[in-house]
Amino acid sequence: MISLAVTKYFLSLMDQHDPIKPVAATVATFRSINQDGKSEEEYQAIFKQVIRQLHDRVTTYEERIMDAPICRGPKSSVEGKEVEERLGLTILPALKEKIKDWPAIINPSNVKNNPRSWFERALDQLVGIDQLVEDIESCVLTIWADWEPELRDPSLRNRFIEFRGEQITLQTNHLLNGAFRGLLKACDAFFVGSKVSTLSCNDSDPIYEMWGVIGRLSTLTIEKTDTLIQWLLKSMLSAAKEKWRELVDDIDDCLRSLDRYLQFYYGPRQDDKSESKEPRRDNVTMCIPIIKICRIFFNKLVRVTNSQPSIFAQPSMEMKCNQLKQLLIATYETQEYIECYVAQTRNLFCRRRDLVNQIINLQGGLLDCYHTLDRYWDSLLARNDPEVDQKLIADNKLWLESWTSAFFRSFGNAIEATGSQFPSPDSDTESDIDDDGFMFFSRPFDYDDDEDVDDDDDDDEDDDDEDDDDDDDDDDDDDEENREEADDADNE
Repeated sequence: MISLAVTKYFLSLMDQHDPIKPVAATVATFRSINQDGKSEEEYQAIFKQVIRQLHDRVTTYEERIMDAPICRGPKSSVEGKEVEERLGLTILPALKEKIKDWPAIINPSNVKNNPRSWFERALDQLVGIDQLVEDIESCVLTIWADWEPELRDPSLRNRFIEFRGEQITLQTNHLLNGAFRGLLKACDAFFVGSKVSTLSCNDSDPIYEMWGVIGRLSTLTIEKTDTLIQWLLKSMLSAAKEKWRELVDDIDDCLRSLDRYLQFYYGPRQDDKSESKEPRRDNVTMCIPIIKICRIFFNKLVRVTNSQPSIFAQPSMEMKCNQLKQLLIATYETQEYIECYVAQTRNLFCRRRDLVNQIINLQGGLLDCYHTLDRYWDSLLARNDPEVDQKLIADNKLWLESWTSAFFRSFGNAIEATGSQFPSPDSDTESDIDDDGFMFFSRPFDYDDDEDVDDDDDDDEDDDDEDDDDDDDDDDDDDEENREEADDADNE
């Protein structure tokens, strides 16, 4: 159980927004007035009032959750994972049962026999439903503040807190402001055109039609609640996989949109060579290979029908949870860099300096994804497990090597097209750019072999003349292969 102190603390955060009066307090006040008896009109009025209070709670749910400051309250022994399990195993199932019983409780056929008992039972049920929705809010806030994934790197930890808290907030909001909100609207219209005292014995009264609507919406809400429960109880690995695939889809949509934009305004079919576009044409044209290289990489990773998958589903070769978390975080950051890059590329008045910054940021994000993938494959090879397909991993490493060559070439060409091989952080002038020491990486490198870099550079210089012709041939092959993969991605 969540301690009372923690619950009160997080509810106090929500009160800093627009406090929602609990239905229990409203009903208690109603019952304390004129205890000798209430009229039918008074009961109908309080019924409608508490329904609208519940409606206000769910319509402002996401806004109040997201506006609440994310900070730790009084120290609790309950961690985010335990709170999430309580939400999925206790609170949501209880809400489901309340909603399941609701149509039977408000069956119009029973109201004529004892109107007071009928209304009191309905009010009790609404008090319980409101309390459970309030518990959902409290749990979500606690998950935001208390989630502690087993990651040592604080930056990864913070990103995963954000991911998990955001997803739970969105999923619960989808339930409350979807089917459940529709159910509340139907309940608000329950007595429209009808009075308890004049209900007929048959089902021709309008209230019976609305009762049927409430029954159907109750069933829909139960189904959506079951879906949310199943999602909450998924393993962290499954949840991370699901989110990662969503991110890759978002990235591809974003890159497709930019590609269409650039082809329309700067493609070979465009006859307009006005001065406003001509200075940008070379820069923008060199952005297109970057789009292709990004799409090739992520489509290769996510394509489930690929005969040579890069992230394996077999138990012996599956990504470990921490590896997948790191890939998720790297992809998250790359998505942000891509969005910034897209914004700068679309901006007709962007400074060259800003475009260079975004190209470099995007390069860094893709390198993080690249190294996460490479380390994953290396960890599989290091196991010496006979069930690990060594040839499949070797083939993937060859593909990654080919992709890496095209990757550095496309980014290097894009930077070169801006005239900013060594960009300055403070100026957009060429003289300042040349004096700056900011290094743009234009070739592959290994983070783990720093001591050998100088020796490798010397060897490379000795062999440059001998290998130039071979490299050109290899580059042509790489380009052809990557173009084919980009075309495959477009066709899908």
